Amino acid sequence: MGNQATGNTINGIAVPAGDIKTSIKWGLRGIPYVISSGVVSVGTSPSITSITPKLIQQGSTLNIDLVGARLMGLTNVQFENAGLTAQVLTGATDTQASLSVTASATADLGKTLARVLVDAGEVLVAEALTVVPTQPILSNLNPNKLYLGQDVVDVSVNGSNFSNPSIVQVNGSTITSQYQSATKLLASITTPATAGNLLVKVLTPDPFHEGQNLTSNELVLPVVQGQLVLSPSTIMATKGFTKTVTLTLPYPAGSNGVTVDLVSSVPAVGTVPTTLAIPAGQTTATFTFTATDVGNTVITASKVGFVSGQAKATVVPPPPRCRHLLPFQKARPAPTLL
Repeated sequence: MGNQATGNTINGIAVPAGDIKTSIKWGLRGIPYVISSGVVSVGTSPSITSITPKLIQQGSTLNIDLVGARLMGLTNVQFENAGLTAQVLTGATDTQASLSVTASATADLGKTLARVLVDAGEVLVAEALTVVPTQPILSNLNPNKLYLGQDVVDVSVNGSNFSNPSIVQVNGSTITSQYQSATKLLASITTPATAGNLLVKVLTPDPFHEGQNLTSNELVLPVVQGQLVLSPSTIMATKGFTKTVTLTLPYPAGSNGVTVDLVSSVPAVGTVPTTLAIPAGQTTATFTFTATDVGNTVITASKVGFVSGQAKATVVPPPPRCRHLLPFQKARPAPTLL
């Protein structure tokens, strides 16, 4: 009782920060006990040992799991970075808890400190979360399929959250692409020599992790054989007359155009030209089917690398010729036998 201290920087008894885990008695009276820095916890200090996940994108809401000790009574979590809010989810225990964290579209980027308030006190987590730009998202590709023989095709990669450094990858390889806007990239894709599926995704450099990328979802870009189409697919022609038939390609012809072979299965019934040229940049051309005799035939259009197209043709005889009387003419009566 009545103890005094003089001549010290602080006239008191220094108490180091830490946890008091056993029963102790601070018995001196008259001289204060001083905690110059840190926190003294009665019992084990509340702590957080892991936060999963630790990345959150601007403009998103994420469920985050906390693991630690003495987390009972978790009521409030605050972040140092502006634009971050948290809601404590039900079901917390002494060792784990869950939060619903929302990052606004303008939330401060980078690592942020979190203040977690529980029954046993406040826990400071220095680098609780890292706010990153929103990852690119793919919605569709235009065109949505490629055809064998197309060579290089400019494909519009549509989505959101693109930036100027964004790149397009096809089957894991970076290809030539141009930034058009935050919702569109233009990718020059070389059509492979065999049919199959190409996997397309977009990568944007991560501004906080050098050499790493923010990666979009993947879209499938099928590569298929082109189908030649003849229309009409069923032709009815009169002997001695002609019909016009249209041939359609699945994509515009290249700079050299496309030449397709034509054949009639029964030339005696109907004939077609031996070839048909489709000019560069066009998808259609027409040819003439000539009906030469009564019967049936099949017209086939073919070219290497394409699925052949066919049309069935039927040639019918011309209608019988009829003698018509003019209005002022009268039919002669049949002769009478005497």
